[in-house]
Amino acid sequence: MKLKLSQFKKENLKPYTFPGTDAAVYHLRAKIPEKEVQKLCDLLPNVQLRYGPSADGWDIKIPWWNLGDQSTDWQFEREAKGWDHEHCSFCHEHVSIGEHCYLHETEDKDGYYLFCQKCYAKMKK
Repeated sequence: MKLKLSQFKKENLKPYTFPGTDAAVYHLRAKIPEKEVQKLCDLLPNVQLRYGPSADGWDIKIPWWNLGDQSTDWQFEREAKGWDHEHCSFCHEHVSIGEHCYLHETEDKDGYYLFCQKCYAKMKK
């Protein structure tokens, strides 16, 4: 089911300022096609991750706090504040370090929905 802003009320949202967090970075030192990188990333199920090109291949990042849940032999390095943005759960706009946003717990209480300022402004009371 696709999330809709109309499912939520402003009064139930909690104000939050995104602080950023450390990232666990795996440096994949191979110049391979992006679809191959995606296949490797699929080996880390149920985890937020991002990847992007680097000078010698690709960098794959996950939030540092999420590293303990992974069973892999990849060697990760800690990058201070390397997880420098989140995405709005509705419009996917970036919410960067220091930006104000709003949170609502997910139904399973295992996470949260993040509302950017623009989506919050569109909501009814």
